[in-house]
Amino acid sequence: MSRPVIFSFPVRDSSQLSVAGCVFMLKDEYGNLLSEARSSDAGIAAFLLKRNRRYLLVQKEAPEGMEIDTTAYSIVVSKAGEITTAFPASSFEIVNRLSAVSSLPLLKGKLSENASVISGKGVDGAIIAIRISKANGSTELYYTAPKSGDWDIKLNSSLKDGDTVECIQMEIGAEESDPVVAVVESAQDISKYIIVMGE
Repeated sequence: MSRPVIFSFPVRDSSQLSVAGCVFMLKDEYGNLLSEARSSDAGIAAFLLKRNRRYLLVQKEAPEGMEIDTTAYSIVVSKAGEITTAFPASSFEIVNRLSAVSSLPLLKGKLSENASVISGKGVDGAIIAIRISKANGSTELYYTAPKSGDWDIKLNSSLKDGDTVECIQMEIGAEESDPVVAVVESAQDISKYIIVMGE
């Protein structure tokens, strides 16, 4: 009788940190439940698979505040015990994202050529990340934290026409916000990029 093979995989969040307590169901190719497994403190879940079989892997539970991966993953085990998934088995992993999303940051003032400071509003305790893609092809990254809702970032080099400014907010316990993006033009009024938080 051929021995079963072990199929183990990591469970991560979007920051690549281990996620414990996720419950997964292993089903046969007809959808019948065969067994369940829970990810360990190290974020590893594992099943014993019989050779020459097809399976479906489905997530059943995720920790509070995280979203379940709703994909039904197909797993095939050959007679020789080789495991095939939609991804190479050696790099297969499940990613659970936080269910909350950070609110959009607020840019204020003007993004004008030769400006050396970018200002805005955000949530206290969050991190504001600014990426400036220069017209000459280079990139600059900046990070700051709002104080009493306000933030300012002093730039290493002044803005120039054609530079693109991308701003995101990362709140504790939430996915990062969508980016707020603006392109620098001479004396550009960025009011059209302003989003009033809470609306």
